[in-house]
Amino acid sequence: MFMFAQSLSIEGRLTRKHYGFYYLSPILLLNVLLVMMHLSTSISPTLHYFWFCFSGLFLIIASIKRLHDRNKTGWWLLPMLLIPLVGWVWLIVELGFMQGCRGSNSYGRDQRTYAKSTEIA
Repeated sequence: MFMFAQSLSIEGRLTRKHYGFYYLSPILLLNVLLVMMHLSTSISPTLHYFWFCFSGLFLIIASIKRLHDRNKTGWWLLPMLLIPLVGWVWLIVELGFMQGCRGSNSYGRDQRTYAKSTEIA
């Protein structure tokens, strides 16, 4: 339950690897749900809309955490989403390909160095 609550919080940072996991998980589950809805008449379309909204919220939170790893505020997400094409390409490059800042920043400690230090201990 703690990890689920933590994944719905905008506090903290996400590395590129974790961002990819956070980004792909709801999309894959949405596709499974769509296949199940197509094969079965007992699953309500309301469930699909609920999952679509939940996935959108989940992806926004993951993107904010990824911006935190780049030492940027989550408000940077707004122009990236609102400027067609250029903003979206910038979003993909910024969140998917650029490395986060090394060491601790104002949004938390570096997850890469924290993971390495816990492996050594």
